[in-house]
Amino acid sequence: MLKSSLQKLRLMPKLRIAKFLIIFTLTGSSSVFVSDVMADFIKTDLSYEMNALERIVLISLLYQFLLLLFCFVFGELPYVIEKFRKMAQLFRRLKN
Repeated sequence: MLKSSLQKLRLMPKLRIAKFLIIFTLTGSSSVFVSDVMADFIKTDLSYEMNALERIVLISLLYQFLLLLFCFVFGELPYVIEKFRKMAQLFRRLKN
């Protein structure tokens, strides 16, 4: 499996690999920053303190949304949508 992944990366242009590294870096940093802002908003305006599990769920949901947003900005949205569909098919097969 590792060999096939490495072979696929060798076939992918280096510029596209760099683009994905930038996308994932921006997405990870942005999701943590935005979740902090949202947690502060929830804490001050709604007077509700989030526990660690709720914060992890918030970061995960924001990460998925921001990943789609940054992929759209960098022109890689069709590729990521295709990968999401393949992952969903895999989960459906594992479920059955």
